[in-house]
Amino acid sequence: MKIAFCGDSFVVDTSDLSWPGLLSKEYNAEILCKGISGLSLYHAYEKMVEHINGADLIIFCITDPSRLSNPFKLPITIDQAIDKNAFIEIKDTKKYRHSHGILPSVFNYKELQTAVKYYYKMLYDDSHMETTHRGLLREIENVVKKNNKKCIFLKCFSESFPDYTPENVVWGNLYLYEDISMKESNFDSNTISKDERKNHLNDKNNYNMYLFLKDIIDKDDFTPREVKMEKYFK
Repeated sequence: MKIAFCGDSFVVDTSDLSWPGLLSKEYNAEILCKGISGLSLYHAYEKMVEHINGADLIIFCITDPSRLSNPFKLPITIDQAIDKNAFIEIKDTKKYRHSHGILPSVFNYKELQTAVKYYYKMLYDDSHMETTHRGLLREIENVVKKNNKKCIFLKCFSESFPDYTPENVVWGNLYLYEDISMKESNFDSNTISKDERKNHLNDKNNYNMYLFLKDIIDKDDFTPREVKMEKYFK
């Protein structure tokens, strides 16, 4: 089996005790890709398309609409507009080349930080981002259906499905952040970016997520539907 794990920081850790690692071991599966912290839905979609032909199963952690896609494929989230530690991935010794939609240009990290700050301050429109997000969800599902792939959606946040109901995939009913991660006893409410847990879950809930997904995979029923998760995350 070959599994494509797509999404953000809820599927970035594939080590032994993480839920992707446990699934990989259970099925002796090859991991084709994994998530990237702070990644937008569009860039996660690009990663899925890159591996669609080789994947036997796609598990997609759906982020929220506020994350900004960009030609540099950098993780950009709304917190970075005010966080003094924003763009920690951007190195001050590197130049970033933009070559899509405008004349080829090179920017340094300070210019990018300023651009994002003022985008979220002056230009960000949540209604537009939610509409675009729904369009991307439909496109992801269309690609899954066209390629006859088995796919499971996991909702990372309460905004992950903005007025949207999937039609071609299986999905879990709980929000990974609000319903599971935040309710753990070792949850640090300061910021999710400082979370040292595997995929923002403790070892017990990584195992519970593994059990939840394993039951779906073993039944081999990928009829589009919502699957209840409460019995795994009491």
